[in-house]
Amino acid sequence: MTESNMFPPGQRPPATPSESSAASEPSSAPFDNPASGNPYAANPYVTYAQYAQSQRVGASASDARRPALWEPWYGIGFRAATVRMFRKTFVFHGCASRGEYWWAWLFGMLVQAVCIAIASVAMLWAGVGTAVWDDAGTVAQLVCWLLLFLPDLSLSVRRLHDENLRGWWVILPTALQLGAFTSFFAVLFVGGMIDGYAGGDDGSLQVTVVATLTMLGMLLLALLASVLLMILPSDPRGARFDRPPAVSDTARGEA
Repeated sequence: MTESNMFPPGQRPPATPSESSAASEPSSAPFDNPASGNPYAANPYVTYAQYAQSQRVGASASDARRPALWEPWYGIGFRAATVRMFRKTFVFHGCASRGEYWWAWLFGMLVQAVCIAIASVAMLWAGVGTAVWDDAGTVAQLVCWLLLFLPDLSLSVRRLHDENLRGWWVILPTALQLGAFTSFFAVLFVGGMIDGYAGGDDGSLQVTVVATLTMLGMLLLALLASVLLMILPSDPRGARFDRPPAVSDTARGEA
């Protein structure tokens, strides 16, 4: 007779010590369940996968929507990211996904390349000199930078919010760039004073090399900071920067 046949029907054998200890341990499932009240249990926004799933045949009308304009859009495409960047030019609150930022960054690079190419072809067709040609390319870059400055700035601030960082961090790369040029002239000035007191100019070359290396090092640090700040993963706690509208437009989505 097996152990299970030793007990009347409907009565299960007593739990083993291992089963008792497993039953007494608290379950971690509530912490993974958004209904448990844990604010970090799940992404609070609509992801692109959820939006794509809602577009399938048979999806309910209430689920068939894009993320609202005030929400970040995870998994966004190139065209939608470009449109969003311009639509939220003056929006410095809320969050932006990595896709929103890097697709817009690619758009900016393409626009600058096209502007420089057009200016170069125009100067070549006009038969102007090389100096004017270079000036035209510089002017084209400056115009593109001015047109994209404010949309890119607000997008960068929202990207930092998505990482649960304050928007003031956007100043860090620029501060490092200013520090690079300041350190260059500071090293030249201090080195010149030292050479003047020493009564010789043999160290001028070394001072110039040190100043240049210091400037290049800080410029490289500024570049790394600008990239690292924009590639950090999303943090659900960044939702504290959101400002949902009083009457949500999520039912109709974006036009």
